[in-house]
Amino acid sequence: MRHSRLSRLLILALALAAPSALHAAAPAPDRLTTELLEHTDCVWKDGLRADIPLQKVFPARDVAPKHFQTVEIRNATPAFGWNVNSAKPATLQTACQILVASSAELLAQNKGDLWDSGKLRTDNSVSVPFTGKPLPAATTCFWKVKTWDNHGDES
Repeated sequence: MRHSRLSRLLILALALAAPSALHAAAPAPDRLTTELLEHTDCVWKDGLRADIPLQKVFPARDVAPKHFQTVEIRNATPAFGWNVNSAKPATLQTACQILVASSAELLAQNKGDLWDSGKLRTDNSVSVPFTGKPLPAATTCFWKVKTWDNHGDES
């Protein structure tokens, strides 16, 4: 009896000492959309999806070469969307943070020079409106989203 009680106390002490171990990182959101369009980060060549980064097609922000196609967002204040992923049942988004950057390098450093929404307490993941600096015309912008869920996990 005493051994069992000691084990329970030890487990509780470990849980209190390491709260971060209780919350695993959630998988990143997927199926990112801009203006309800998927694959806005992809390049097509003659109508077929090509494994070419946007930066290679628009190296100097010039007009795309003749045989390449990309998605053009013509709204200076687009809306974003995503799917929340989790292996845990009954997972709901409780907050999100959207970063929009002028380069992939800035975004990789978690710097949104065009918009950092900060942590927004919302369960909305569809048509989330952009409220950052006006987006420059004819440029490629990069974005990502981080989510928090009702289990305390963040992506």
